[in-house]
Amino acid sequence: MDETTLTQLTNGSILLNMRNAHVDKCKCRGVSRSDDGGETWTPIHYDHALISPVCEAALAQIGERLYFSNPASMKSRENLTIRVSDNGGSTWNDRTLLVQSGSVWGGYSSLVPAELGQTGSGLGGVLYERYSAGKEAISFSAFPLNFDKFIE
Repeated sequence: MDETTLTQLTNGSILLNMRNAHVDKCKCRGVSRSDDGGETWTPIHYDHALISPVCEAALAQIGERLYFSNPASMKSRENLTIRVSDNGGSTWNDRTLLVQSGSVWGGYSSLVPAELGQTGSGLGGVLYERYSAGKEAISFSAFPLNFDKFIE
């Protein structure tokens, strides 16, 4: 496990999400929680809903919702996706595709851990690696915090 991301949930616990260098065959993210400020942690379990190539990801608690971004693929850094959980990461609801696979793809990402701009904007933000036509760049995109674009 490496390249961790963590956030404090609304109940005060800390959620730790880790890159799985495929120690476990699931090709998904490792997860652990602490209910005592990081003094102790639960055993690592693998969240099969959060598929991932070997790549960094991001977590952010924004208001009452938890957001997660990563390349949602088991094979490569493609399909950069943002997911939402309304129960502290126990399950993941909606998801939206930010950067599709093909000639343009995204890798590492970082979520802004607050609503963008003035309160009430309804927008979150994500900074991410973007590759297009052999060129690398760092891109920033705003996304609606209450998105309903669901991708199977």
